[in-house]
Amino acid sequence: MKHGRAQRALAILLCVLLPIAAAADPGPMVKAGMLKYAVLRNGERIGTQTVEFRPEGERLTVETRIDARITLLGVPLFHLHHEAREQWIDGRLAVFLSKTDDDGEAREVEARIDGETLAVIYNGRPRRAPAGILPGSLWHPDTVEATALFDPFRGKVWNVRVADKGVELLEVRGAVMATRRYDIGGDVVREVWYGPDGEIARVRFPAKDGSWVTLELE
Repeated sequence: MKHGRAQRALAILLCVLLPIAAAADPGPMVKAGMLKYAVLRNGERIGTQTVEFRPEGERLTVETRIDARITLLGVPLFHLHHEAREQWIDGRLAVFLSKTDDDGEAREVEARIDGETLAVIYNGRPRRAPAGILPGSLWHPDTVEATALFDPFRGKVWNVRVADKGVELLEVRGAVMATRRYDIGGDVVREVWYGPDGEIARVRFPAKDGSWVTLELE
C-alpha cells in the first residue's frame, strides 16, 4: 500500500514538474469550458471571476469576466467590472478587446495584430505592443517564460521577470492538489499556482490599498 501511494504521489509531481513550463500552441491543448474563481480580499469574498475557453479548429476565443464589490455596513466602497475577449489564430493572439468599469473610471482596450506589432487603442489613444506578447490573463502556458505581458486593463506592456518557486500542495475544490508556483515581478506583481493540467488554481497579488487579493478556483 505504501509503495502504491508513493507511486501515485510521484506521478502527480511529475505531472506538475514536466508540462507546465513547456511551450505549446494554445489551440490544441485548451479544452472547451469555463473556469470559475472566487475573488477574495484578505480572505473575505468580494466577487467572482470566470474564464471561458471556446476552441474552434485553429481558432480559440477566451472570455474573461470579473465582478467585485467592497462594502462597509452595506455602503459601497469600491466596485470593479471587467470583460475581456481574446481571439487566437494558429496559436497567436490576433485580437484583444476589453472594457472595464474601475470604480467609476471607464477603461477600454482594443488591440489587433498589425504585422510585427499589436496596434493598440486605449481610451482612444494609440499605442503599440510587440506581436506575440501574451496577455496578463496568465492562463497561457508560456506565461512562465515571459519577459513581457500585455496589460488587459490599460493596454500597456508590463516588463516582468518570472521565478519558479517549486511544487506546493493546495486545497482546491475540497481536495489536496499538487501545484507549481511561479512568482511574477517587475511592472506587475502576481503569485500564480498552476495545477497538473495547466489550469490556474490560485492567483494572489497586492492591491493598491495594501490588502491582498486572491483568486481561488471553485
